[in-house]
Amino acid sequence: MSGGGIGNQKNEDDRQVVVFTFSGRLDEGDVKAWNDAIGALLIQFGDRVTGVTIKDAGGRNPKRKP
Repeated sequence: MSGGGIGNQKNEDDRQVVVFTFSGRLDEGDVKAWNDAIGALLIQFGDRVTGVTIKDAGGRNPKRKP
């Protein structure tokens, strides 16, 4: 995970980006827990969350040894 913590924002035009990267297997329980947590974040922060991008990178991490 990179950028997992956020800091205070003092201006309306301040922006912060948080990126989560998952590697390895996620079972159904993991997926449900993640989706439930994201739902709670969207409720908590409402229209202050201005974008969400989910992308399946596919394949293996090239830095990881086979």
